[in-house]
Amino acid sequence: MNKKEREKQFEEINGPKRSESKSAPNKNIKIYIGIALSVLVTLILVSIFSYLLIGKKESNQTSSAVSTTESTSKSSTSQGKTDETDKDKQEEIQKLKDQLTALDTKITEAEALVSKLKKETAVPKLDIEAIKNNDLSSLEGTWRSQSGNEYIINDSGEVRATWFTNDQKYESVVGLKVSKGQDSRNPET
Repeated sequence: MNKKEREKQFEEINGPKRSESKSAPNKNIKIYIGIALSVLVTLILVSIFSYLLIGKKESNQTSSAVSTTESTSKSSTSQGKTDETDKDKQEEIQKLKDQLTALDTKITEAEALVSKLKKETAVPKLDIEAIKNNDLSSLEGTWRSQSGNEYIINDSGEVRATWFTNDQKYESVVGLKVSKGQDSRNPET
């Protein structure tokens, strides 16, 4: 049975081949990553500007409190207010530091999520030379056939296959082994 006959038989059983766009999921993920990063940058900028504005307001309050003191008794009262304002400033600085730490944590989590999404959406590429040398790492990942069969291949060459026949799910685990001998069908291997 040649290739055209097999394709014809396959189409009779499963219907015609569907052309699916593989770039659409990648575009959606890139959009989500862009949105997440822009939100994080916006939060950081808002925190910095609010910190600067709060610092300016407190310095204006402190200078006006100091300039209005005219007597020594008011001077000691003003010193008490300055101490309170310094404490308030320190508390505010600590709050902002905590917010920045929380933002750094969120950024780290977002970066981890981005790298996970990149790994999950990466299109695997076969390295034929590596496979010939018993290196199955380029096969690693999840592979799906047009008929819905799923093959999960790990770096050691173990394959977990899942398929459906007559609405019944079947699973199988097998090991891949590459022979370094010549293939009778292809004399170049």
